[in-house]
Parts: sequence; structure tokens; C-alpha cells
Amino acid sequence: MNLPSLSLPMQRALWAVAGLSLLLRLFISATFPITGDEAFFYWWGVFPDWGYYDHPPMVGWILALTHRLSSEVWVQRLPATLLPALLALMLWLSFRRFDQVKAALAATAFALVPIEFWNAFITTDMPLVLFSVAAALCFWRGLLASDAARAADATDATN
Repeated sequence: MNLPSLSLPMQRALWAVAGLSLLLRLFISATFPITGDEAFFYWWGVFPDWGYYDHPPMVGWILALTHRLSSEVWVQRLPATLLPALLALMLWLSFRRFDQVKAALAATAFALVPIEFWNAFITTDMPLVLFSVAAALCFWRGLLASDAARAADATDATN
């Protein structure tokens, strides 16, 4: 199968859009004051535990890792700030085998959804979204693999 590839101007444009959107999220995370919820989660990173009375512990564990770098608010927000770029990369890597151009445009469109710019703030949804998307993509790849295996078995059976 001959797939269309991204032209150099399109690659540059997509990288420019990705870079500018990341800079905007970094600006938001560095300039907005800490929210009440973020202050609450901040202390989860200072004192990580196996769980908290109203939430699972993953956010606290992630913040405990960022506390090793710095206690600055923008550093604590860094995982949430980088999450949309990571999710867009996961989408592109999953769909590029079908059509590189459409996969790149879909990943860029996802990264530019307005709600993604507010993902510069620490929330408990951050790891939930990451692992939900990862699980859905793994499930989808498993379905593709089982379809390919069934097709191979059917071909072997007819020969």
C-alpha cells in the first residue's frame, strides 16, 4: 500500500503549530496563579501516599516526581502542560500507518482544541485521560492484530 507522506512545508507548518500551542500552554501555566484544587494536589506531591480520601494516588505520585525538580508552580503543572502533546503524538503514531497526512492533521486538530489549552492546570483527570487513551489505543491495536491473524488463518485454510 502506497501511503501519502507529509510534504516538507506541511511538516514545518505542523511543527510550528505544535510549538506555538505548547508555548501558549507554558505561558498559561507560568502566569496563572495557583488554584485551590492545585494547592490541595500540591501537598499530595509533598506527602505522596497510597491513596487519598476522595481520589486515587496517581496525581500525587506524578507531583512527587516533579517536586524532585522544583517546587515552582509551573514545574508542578508541567505534566499537565505536556499531556496534550503526548496524546496528540499517541494518536499520530497509532493512525499514521493508514494515512500520514490525515493522522498528522487529526493529531494537530486534537492539540488545538480550545479545552486543551486549559490543560495547563493540575487536575486528577490528567492521568485518567492519559491511561484511558492509551488503553483504548492498545485495545484497538489488539483488534487490528486479531483481524490480521484471522485473515492469515483464513488464507492458510483456503490454500
